[in-house]
Amino acid sequence: MTRFRTNRLQTQLTIAFTLFALTATTSVATAQNRTRFEGAKRSKTTMVATKATKPSPTTKPAPAVKATDPDDESTINLTLETGDEELDHTLAAGEDTIGKSRAALEANGPRSGRVGVNSKLISRAISYRGSRYVFGASGNNGVFDCSSFVQHLMRGEGLSLPRTAREQFQVGKRLSRSELQPGDVVFFAGTYRAGISHVGMFVGNGMFVHAASSKRGVVLDPLDLPYYASKYAGARRYK
Repeated sequence: MTRFRTNRLQTQLTIAFTLFALTATTSVATAQNRTRFEGAKRSKTTMVATKATKPSPTTKPAPAVKATDPDDESTINLTLETGDEELDHTLAAGEDTIGKSRAALEANGPRSGRVGVNSKLISRAISYRGSRYVFGASGNNGVFDCSSFVQHLMRGEGLSLPRTAREQFQVGKRLSRSELQPGDVVFFAGTYRAGISHVGMFVGNGMFVHAASSKRGVVLDPLDLPYYASKYAGARRYK
C-alpha cells in the first residue's frame, strides 16, 4: 500500500514537472516571437520614415521675370514709336492735305481771333520744328520732351508752368474744343500710359506743334488725325 502511494506520488510529480516545463518553453517561445515581431515592425517603420524623408531632387527655381516699368525711358520711347507707326499710315494717307495746311499756316499765319495777342508765341513755337526729343529733357540746348517744350514756350511769355503734362492739365482755364485759339495748350491721354500723358500747343488752322517722340522730334500735326483725335483730353489757356 505504501509502495502504491509512493508510485502514485512520483507519477503526479512527473506530470506536474512536465506540464511546468512545457508551459515555460511555450512562454519563452512566445516572448521570442513577440520580440521578433516588434523588431520587424520597428525596422519597417524606420524604413518608411527614411523613405518619406528622402530629399527630393533639387528643382531649379524659374528665372525671375523682370517687370516692365511703364515710366522707364526705353519703354516710353518704344510706346511712342509704336504710336508713330500708327501715325505713319494716317500721315501717308493724308500727306497732301497736311502739307497744304502746314504751308498755309507758315505762309499766312494762324487764322483766329487771338492771332495778334499770341503771334510771337506761335511763330516762336513753330520755329522749334525739327528740334530733338528726349524723354525727361528739360529744354536745355534745344532738346525737349512734350511737357518741357510747352513749359519752355510759356516761360518765354513770363509764365511759370509745372513740369509734367499731368500737372499742367490741373492749372489754367479749361476750354472746350470749339473755344480753342492759337497759343492754347492741348492735352492727350493714353499715349504711353493711362491718364494725361502728352501735351502740345494749338497754333491755328486745326494744327498743333508738339515734341512728339525720339523718332519725330518737334513737329506740326493736325488735331484731327485719328490717332490724336481719339486721345484728345482737353485744353487749357494760361494767358
